[in-house]
Amino acid sequence: MVRPIELAIKFKKIIKIGFTVYGKLKLKYGQDAEFILIPGGIGDVYFWCKKYNSYFNDTTRKRILIVNKEVGIKVAKSFGVRYVEWIDYDKRIMMLQMNTFSGLVTVDIKMLGYVNAFYIDIYRAMEAVHGFSAADLFPIYSNTDFKEDTNAQYDPMTAELESWFTSKGCIEGRTVLLTPYAVSVSLIENEFWENLSVLLKSMNFAVITNIGGKKELPIRGTYGVSVPINSLVPFANKCGYVIGVRSGIFDIMEQSSAKKIVLYPNISLEKRGLGHTSIDSWTSFSINKWYSACNAFELKYVPHLNKYILECIMKYLEECHVKR
Repeated sequence: MVRPIELAIKFKKIIKIGFTVYGKLKLKYGQDAEFILIPGGIGDVYFWCKKYNSYFNDTTRKRILIVNKEVGIKVAKSFGVRYVEWIDYDKRIMMLQMNTFSGLVTVDIKMLGYVNAFYIDIYRAMEAVHGFSAADLFPIYSNTDFKEDTNAQYDPMTAELESWFTSKGCIEGRTVLLTPYAVSVSLIENEFWENLSVLLKSMNFAVITNIGGKKELPIRGTYGVSVPINSLVPFANKCGYVIGVRSGIFDIMEQSSAKKIVLYPNISLEKRGLGHTSIDSWTSFSINKWYSACNAFELKYVPHLNKYILECIMKYLEECHVKR
């Protein structure tokens, strides 16, 4: 058993590191600066920048957005957010714990969407109660009606990306961009994507895979492409179709005119819901619920229903082709 004194010593170290990070930020941005921490990855950054843009860019006070991935800076900048800092996850948590420890002492740190002291534990426990999902709970925590007053601005496709698209035999409006990788949901086995790729090609689609990092490989029989985050929407528009698991990429592509098919496997990182009752990822993260104008075709992914899911995708694509 860990002794209380050992916990106290460990917590003291955490608070000290959190205060050091906070102090350096204050020196950089000034004593009147306020630091807004955004939880999660690029999807979270996109969501909050879309909803809170006028707050971040309020000229009456300098507010600095804190994200935990470098790519989050690019997402925030696409909304014109002036001040963005990238701080890794562990140090952000230490800042929050320092903020909690400070009690009544004024510390200029806020966590969007959550109560700092509890971070996300109480929030997760509320999910699945009386049908509540993450999309329902964010407005409760933030005390706002979320006026969608801002859209992101994206760079046009680069000449290099245009050249790659043509050289791989991709056809504008008849190319499917697969996005099989995600962090917060379980990945779908490669066999499913390989079978899907074969079926898509039988319908005369070109098929490519969006990849990022050494661990993400293109689905067999497809070309891999790493699309810069600020070119993702125009690239998807040129492809015409996107099929993938629910991830932050689909938050960004809610503005895209491409036909979107979103698959919802189980949540992978931890159980959510009252009493740790697991709920499926669609319940919490339906892209159509988060963004009412998204109009994606959504499917819950169940491994033993692979054949049926593939049939649903093919039928939807056939209907899209008829409408066009």
